[in-house]
Amino acid sequence: MKRIWIAITALIMIIGLCIGEIIWIINITNNIKSQISSVNQLVSNENIDDAISLSEEILNEWDNKHNKLAIFIDHNSLEGIDQTMDIINTCLTTDNIPEFHIEVAKINALLEDLTDTEMPSIYNIL
Repeated sequence: MKRIWIAITALIMIIGLCIGEIIWIINITNNIKSQISSVNQLVSNENIDDAISLSEEILNEWDNKHNKLAIFIDHNSLEGIDQTMDIINTCLTTDNIPEFHIEVAKINALLEDLTDTEMPSIYNIL
């Protein structure tokens, strides 16, 4: 009987950790998306210098989170986001605004895909 209680306790702890991980990933992706949206708004207002500095802050924040996210998430997904973040910074510094808008749409799609692939569903399990 003691083993059953230990197994139930372990199961509850594992489920709690999984739920915590999902919430953490959703919070990170939503935060990055909102910051990218702010950069996009700054670019639309032709405030490129502020957009560059905010973009660099986002990149630094992402780099700090990347190592922790790599524990839970496939590295290919994270590398795609890393590359797109770098391209966004490059587009801003070279004043390539049309390419910037393309990369913003791409990073939003990548972040949405990251969230979707981590959500528990029958499709993800099978």
